[in-house]
Amino acid sequence: MIRLHTLSSSRALRNPVVRVLLALLGLALLSVVLALGVVVGMLMIGFGLLRRVLSQKAPAANTSGNVIDGEYRVVGNGKASLAR
Repeated sequence: MIRLHTLSSSRALRNPVVRVLLALLGLALLSVVLALGVVVGMLMIGFGLLRRVLSQKAPAANTSGNVIDGEYRVVGNGKASLAR
């Protein structure tokens, strides 16, 4: 019969070979996760740069001076209101 208090006890391992093997296993797992994170980060940066290059538009042909063309609409009743 399995006792619950034996599963949750935090006894340190006494065998030095097992301790070293578990430490090496932990370092290997940590390095795999780190390498995976670096690869995913590089893929995200590459995808962003590729998307930026592919979505560049040609410059507009009729741009002259500092003119901004747009449509404007008056919102509200035209009186400035102070929020207090």
